[in-house]
Amino acid sequence: MYNRILKNSLLKSPKSFLLLGPRQVGKTTLIKSLKPDIFIDLADLNEFVFQSESSSNFMSYIKAQQEILANSNPHASSKQKITTCFVDEIQKKPDLFNSIQSILDHEKLGENFKFFLSGSSARKLKRGGANLIPGRIFKYNLGPISFKELEYKANLKDMLSYGCLPEVLTFKELEFKKKLLQAYSETYIKEEIQAESLVRSIEGYIRFLKASCGFSGKFMDYSKTARVAKLPRQTCVRFYEILEDTLIMNKVESYSSQIEDEDLVTELDLVKHAKFFIFDLGVLNALLKNFLVSEDRKGLLFEHLFVNQIFNSLNTNDETGTLYNFRRRNGLEVDFIFDYKEELHVVELKSSNQVSKDHRNKFSKIEKILQKTTNKKIKSVVLYSGERSLKEENYWVMPIQDWFKQMGL
Repeated sequence: MYNRILKNSLLKSPKSFLLLGPRQVGKTTLIKSLKPDIFIDLADLNEFVFQSESSSNFMSYIKAQQEILANSNPHASSKQKITTCFVDEIQKKPDLFNSIQSILDHEKLGENFKFFLSGSSARKLKRGGANLIPGRIFKYNLGPISFKELEYKANLKDMLSYGCLPEVLTFKELEFKKKLLQAYSETYIKEEIQAESLVRSIEGYIRFLKASCGFSGKFMDYSKTARVAKLPRQTCVRFYEILEDTLIMNKVESYSSQIEDEDLVTELDLVKHAKFFIFDLGVLNALLKNFLVSEDRKGLLFEHLFVNQIFNSLNTNDETGTLYNFRRRNGLEVDFIFDYKEELHVVELKSSNQVSKDHRNKFSKIEKILQKTTNKKIKSVVLYSGERSLKEENYWVMPIQDWFKQMGL
């Protein structure tokens, strides 16, 4: 089991919390490590049926469990008498939020309960009309394993092929890594899409999923995806929303999206399309049925690794930051702009273990453009798979994991 850094934030949370994340990233394992007093697993059919029979069953059950716990330890201090209740897969019963709010708002009960909730589908919660209880519940996100959780000693080659899901990382045999990842797509489709009735045609969604993986990491073009998937364009727009809401996709908007001055946006002539990245490289490769890190794929896979590690790391540290793509229509582009802690980081990625020294002019041009849009400090860096850090005239060349470590991510 990996030591998940987010555990510290969850332990210190003064309020109940909702932990969201894709399937198999370790949400249940993490919350169980907090040793909750009561565990309600809505993935268990019998438990789900019991909680669905009557809206009063939930409150009756946890009050009864609280009484049992109190009787088993009558000498506990008042602080110890706070009962913690873990509800796993809460997206399966979004109406439970109403019962939870009723308990938290109760003059006496609210002081005695703390809820740990987990879910893998923000869409199901929205569609179920879930009351997320603003001010009563903190929200956290958990992704696959971050560089920091691996002490910045990750095997990049393996990550490019098999990603960062916790269970995948524990396997040494490549055969088992592949088998687990190939089963992931089936589980996702069955549990998140089919079981929750998120789409009418599961066959159409499967075609879309395969087509969208082919465009992962590229500028989003709904029409192209629709043609490949043989679906109406608007259907693909909705399916992309499902990918995002079921936490399978990390979306990276154009830098133009944060510029309020429309005249400046026009002057800069930036490509406004977003890019999306499947949240884990192992899952992406399994869906594409290709685990090879060939020369024609290596660059795009390295971009995925960076993007996913940004999201994983922000979640791990419970930090906020925003990643953008940047490309002008005249062809000037850089891989990413990362807005973090009042600094803009201009990031160029090179998947090789050697980097040429021809980035000075491009970085100078992009920094001048960015200075028109912000007063933040701008830093430029080339991240690569080599081992040495080098200082050039106006930018650094750094191993990717060293940069994440320097950033504290």
